Amino acid sequence: MSASSPALARTGMRFKPDPDLVSAARLFTSTIARDAGVDEGSIDDLKLAVTEACAAAIEGGAAEIDLELVLDEARLSVRVTAEGIGDAATARSAPIGHVALIRALFDDTTSRPDAVSFSVPLS
Repeated sequence: MSASSPALARTGMRFKPDPDLVSAARLFTSTIARDAGVDEGSIDDLKLAVTEACAAAIEGGAAEIDLELVLDEARLSVRVTAEGIGDAATARSAPIGHVALIRALFDDTTSRPDAVSFSVPLS
């Protein structure tokens, strides 16, 4: 998450690790991003990153997934939290790993065993 500016808005959702609910997380993320003024190309990348983070959580056996979006003056930051989401879990379950794909999309990606975070600048 961005530490340089105070959060202007914070929102999120919690859901069961059901592949059918990932589309709701993607829609939620894209709606917030679009309202914040994020460009459409970056919104597509955000949706893909959220999908990959949720897939990592589902494959890691998470009991639930938390999606948090934080808007500050310059960025929209996203954090997906769930047990089994970080590098160790994804490395066993996918050839390139879900987190590796998120890192390819967002240079500022951080991960730990229970969370993946990334952000996009506002237009």
